[in-house]
Amino acid sequence: MKTCKDCEKRLQITDFHKKHSNKDGYAVRCKRCHGIKYTKADPRRVFAKIYGSQIDHSVTRGHVAPDYTLDQLKDWVDRQPNAHQLWNGYVTSGYDRWARPSVDRVDNSKPYTLDNIRLMTWKENHQNGADSKASGDLNAGQVPVAAYTKDGKLHRKYHSISEALRDVGGVQWGIYTVANGKKVKDGKGYYYMPQSYKGFVWRWI
Repeated sequence: MKTCKDCEKRLQITDFHKKHSNKDGYAVRCKRCHGIKYTKADPRRVFAKIYGSQIDHSVTRGHVAPDYTLDQLKDWVDRQPNAHQLWNGYVTSGYDRWARPSVDRVDNSKPYTLDNIRLMTWKENHQNGADSKASGDLNAGQVPVAAYTKDGKLHRKYHSISEALRDVGGVQWGIYTVANGKKVKDGKGYYYMPQSYKGFVWRWI
């Protein structure tokens, strides 16, 4: 057993990260408090993670990457009238993920640009995504995509990945992987790049 420096709870030793430089071989903060101090409670890290997600989501949607840098995003956040209110609410909530500040696109059909983003809680962002999907607005699963035969002939263009899946079956991940040229790991731990899915080569339109 060990007492956490921050929450002062008596916890199992497995609740602490190993740290060989300490006398007992474990960190002074439990894993939860460590995460709060170095990740959840650090706005720089929170928005760095948001920026990284924006880059990943842009690739998934077939959009260009954000047209701003991480530093420019942070400057934009500082200028938002609700920034401090959102962050204080996040801290007061005990760093609840639903209260965490989040950046959403205003127009889901367009990529991340400083004039197409807004600051809100993750709960609001999540609900907006659900509402957009329910109303049929463009979303990650509705990016236009084309299917080609393996010899390069156009099979069909689809208004959305959802439409393509209704035609050929399968899951979104398969089309994303081929269209994005992403590597995946096989059952033996080796990475390879799938060239087709459901018999077709997929390309964003």
